[in-house]
Amino acid sequence: RKLSKRELTKRLIDGMVLYRMKDYSRAAIVLMDIVNRYPGTTEATEAAFFLGDAMFQQREFVVARANFEKVVNAGSGNQYYQLALQRLLELEMRRAAVLGKAKTADPVRMRQVAELLRKIEAIPVGRREASVDYVRGKYLFFRGRVADALKVFSGLGKSHPYHLQAVYFIGVCHIKAGRLNAAAATYKRLIDQVIFGY
Repeated sequence: RKLSKRELTKRLIDGMVLYRMKDYSRAAIVLMDIVNRYPGTTEATEAAFFLGDAMFQQREFVVARANFEKVVNAGSGNQYYQLALQRLLELEMRRAAVLGKAKTADPVRMRQVAELLRKIEAIPVGRREASVDYVRGKYLFFRGRVADALKVFSGLGKSHPYHLQAVYFIGVCHIKAGRLNAAAATYKRLIDQVIFGY
């Protein structure tokens, strides 16, 4: 029988509790049931994100990707949209690291990634999750788009939660571009910030 709205919400909470306890296998069973039996509901979209992340944690990347894509396809109005976009970019970075950039640069895949980046850029800056731009910058860097990555990292100011990581990557971007003096100045600034707080 179909669950009532209240029962479905309770079932989702059960799955999320298992996920938070890092019992990813049992969480996946509960969440997969919701995704498969209640498509089109907000509970199914939420379950798809946590199912995707449970699979991501277990290195089941194909299943993870499929579920993150469900969340993205549900539209930008859902609360896990940005995090699903972020995870999809992280999956692309992992894929490129394993297979090599040449094997992951097929035109169809690159168009899909370009669409992911476009969706992230379409989110107003003030409404973006803090980690999303950081991961976007990392992706651009690892794909060899150093100038684009530098632009993203430079935009993560001192109040940004990933500012120190961004400054580190700014230095790496300068090194990659052969600007060693700029890299040295960046790392001096990073050390001063960490040690002296300015």
